[in-house]
Amino acid sequence: MFSLPFIDWTPIKPPTPEVETICQQVKPDIEQQAHKRYTTVTPLAFKAQYLPDFTNYKILIQADSDYLTFVVRDIHFRREPRVIALTFQPQ
Repeated sequence: MFSLPFIDWTPIKPPTPEVETICQQVKPDIEQQAHKRYTTVTPLAFKAQYLPDFTNYKILIQADSDYLTFVVRDIHFRREPRVIALTFQPQ
């Protein structure tokens, strides 16, 4: 059986321009999973997990008055990030 080695997440960091771009790219996925339309999506913090073929990002955002955490998988050769998990955060 093939298994990936355990890769730690980075420490929590402030958003970078790349993370801001990812948030805008996956905004439709976030809206679909949240069953809401958002006028603004602002990244607040993130951490990353760097693997050979893709990077996972765990991103905390403020979407209008909601706070959400989501995990995005960004496959390096496709450059099409996909939301793979979404969680509402208590305020």
